[in-house]
Amino acid sequence: MDTTRSGTVDLLGACPTLARSRNVRELLKKHFGEDRAKVAIGMMRAGRLDGGFGDEIHDFLSDAIHNEAKVVWDGAIPGSEFEFPVNVNAFGGIFFVWAMEYDPVGYFTSRDDAVSYIFGEWGGVHGKVCR
Repeated sequence: MDTTRSGTVDLLGACPTLARSRNVRELLKKHFGEDRAKVAIGMMRAGRLDGGFGDEIHDFLSDAIHNEAKVVWDGAIPGSEFEFPVNVNAFGGIFFVWAMEYDPVGYFTSRDDAVSYIFGEWGGVHGKVCR
């Protein structure tokens, strides 16, 4: 597991959490079939995505996280002329920060950690829990 910065983990670090999610397991079964999904879940639990199949799982998870995530916190970053939107998104028990014009920072294992990152990174932020 690679801890990137500010308490985040990379996709491999997020895999054990994702493997516990019923929704993620169902998406894996739907996409890869029952037998290959079992192998994928085993690899994810171990935090290893080895070989060509590991690459497939990595790509699938990366797409699913960003395409299927739901906004759980919505806010705004103050700017010199106007505010910029910032969100915390959730998928399969992991969270990530999306902010216009900013690069992704990695995945968080709790919504509170993701929101704390936002407040620590950009002072004067305001927002609300969405669900």
